[in-house]
Amino acid sequence: MDFHYLNQGGEPLIPNVNDAEELTATRQALQTIGLAPEIQAQIFAILAGLLHIGNIKITATRTDSILSSDDRSLVKVADLLGIDAASFAKWTTKKQITTRSEKIVSSLNQKQALVVRDSVAKFVYSSLFDWLVSVMNSSLATEEVSRAAKTFIGVLDIYGFEHFQKNSFEQFCINYANEKLQQEVRPICLGI
Repeated sequence: MDFHYLNQGGEPLIPNVNDAEELTATRQALQTIGLAPEIQAQIFAILAGLLHIGNIKITATRTDSILSSDDRSLVKVADLLGIDAASFAKWTTKKQITTRSEKIVSSLNQKQALVVRDSVAKFVYSSLFDWLVSVMNSSLATEEVSRAAKTFIGVLDIYGFEHFQKNSFEQFCINYANEKLQQEVRPICLGI
């Protein structure tokens, strides 16, 4: 795996799961809820940018951290997300405190800067997820359904049905892992 965020869990390939078919099914589902191919391309560009954020190298010095605005992954992130690489580099390794009379900028150490980098990815992912759920709810809600009940997206996993006011990234990962485990367990159960 070329992406830090994807290579933390061991073997990325699951037997009998075809990623190309899954992508096609995902694209068709997005088309079904009314997302044009152009919007889908933007979604995938954001997701690709988030994967590249995880590859941004932040190095430690004795007292602070350094992130070069020429970092290959940062340049790719800036291109995919339409942001300024130099500003991203600066505010990933620095913090600003505003008092009544002045603004104080101080450096972050490497550990703090890595938390900032990963927090940005998590925030953007969470915002994209929230937007996508909102689009799905709007697409699925007919006038009759809207009048009769509040609509929501729930997650059905091997532990039961859960309804969240707001799904967190961690819960999404847990549910995704549960679904993948279910795919692994199902063939074993059927063979017994």
